[in-house]
Amino acid sequence: PICGALKWRPHIWLTAGAGTGKTWVNKNILHRMTGECGLRMEGGTTEAGLRELIGNDALCVLFDEAEGENEREQNKMENILHLMRSASSSDSMIAKGTGNGAKVYRTRSMFAFCSIVPQTEHGADKRRVTVLRLGRKIDSDAFQELERFYNEFADSDYVGRFQARMIKLMPQILKSIDEFQRAITRKLGRRDMGDQLGAMLGGWYHIKYDAPVPPEIAAKIVEMISFDGEQGLETTPDEIRCLQHLTSIQLRVETESGIQTRTIGELIECVRDQIFQNDPVTCSIADKILKRHGIKVEPDASYNYENGSVFFSTSATFISANLRGTPWAKDYKSVLKRIDSADYVRQKRFGSALKTPAVSIPISNVLFD
Repeated sequence: PICGALKWRPHIWLTAGAGTGKTWVNKNILHRMTGECGLRMEGGTTEAGLRELIGNDALCVLFDEAEGENEREQNKMENILHLMRSASSSDSMIAKGTGNGAKVYRTRSMFAFCSIVPQTEHGADKRRVTVLRLGRKIDSDAFQELERFYNEFADSDYVGRFQARMIKLMPQILKSIDEFQRAITRKLGRRDMGDQLGAMLGGWYHIKYDAPVPPEIAAKIVEMISFDGEQGLETTPDEIRCLQHLTSIQLRVETESGIQTRTIGELIECVRDQIFQNDPVTCSIADKILKRHGIKVEPDASYNYENGSVFFSTSATFISANLRGTPWAKDYKSVLKRIDSADYVRQKRFGSALKTPAVSIPISNVLFD
């Protein structure tokens, strides 16, 4: 109920296999506890419809059956996730042109999705969405007892009092969020994870306590938590994903034994090792085919390839074409430069007719043995 007051709004994705109770949790706990503060949506909802429905209100959004079972549904969900990303920060606004001029939307919602398979593919989504996984099927008698217990106290009167409590404690909750954010950032060395998980822990803490969490208590609580499964920490950086994409591209190589297929990574490895091992794709052939496509492997000053570098042309048509449709298509040079010890080279000769700017990356950071 206080999502509009938060500096950073985390989102959740409830996931589990069929028949494990995720729909019950979604409808009987999330729907019931948010009450009139929440919008209840089903799969098939469009981003435009949801944006108009929310307007400039600070309402939480509960999404059931967010599966994306086909390409059309996946595209709809991708657009909704784009709206979710913009809702995370308090300063974000969306402007849409209309016949009467621009219409501005300031979405300050927190989203809760529910599906068998989470649809968070991009790193930006994984840093904003915490996936909550339910366990396997529980004993039916135990579940009935849990349901009976919950229904006894979580009536409409309790929901109203619970929401009133959180609204009344809003100043204290914001202070506790700051303390948890600092404690998590110190432990993980990640400010984005501090923002994401600190907001969740701040709300959790005030379910029971009224006063803001003391710094030492926040640190103790955070120290007790293992963050190994937090998907935001497992996100592969964009520069590594871009490099992995490039090195996994397959090329057709002409040899004396006929046409061979090799990935760019395998060709780089071939040049580095300088060993034939009865492979029809020799290091000389690999070197020529790489340079022809705007990639060059060079040894260090002592002619040691192990300590050498790989140069990627920043204007090679082949590289640009193979990055089309990826997040790095517009400026892969800047992305690759984020790799450890990468450098920008103004001019590099890749062949007799190809001399371009390039990004130099240590070969040890391109090939991982």
